[in-house]
Amino acid sequence: SCQDNHITNIVEMCTAQGFAGVEIDYRGVVADERASYAAFIAALADALHAEEARLTVVLQAPTNIGGTWNSGGYDWAAIGAVADAIKVVFPDPF
Repeated sequence: SCQDNHITNIVEMCTAQGFAGVEIDYRGVVADERASYAAFIAALADALHAEEARLTVVLQAPTNIGGTWNSGGYDWAAIGAVADAIKVVFPDPF
């Protein structure tokens, strides 16, 4: 699949270049893609960890909608469970 090829390319880049890991920053993931994006991150984490490489994932800040935090296409719990580190991008306050 396209996703499998993408994971293979990322892992091969890390091993070929001697990188300690990668930081994934895919912005604009929509709510309909939430489960598939979390599955992609889990599969990527497994593949990287098999090569002793780390995975950092950049997440967009959730939005407060009527007093409830909405993380859109990013399943923070699922991604946080498999990534080695998380970075959150907060909007500029000015």
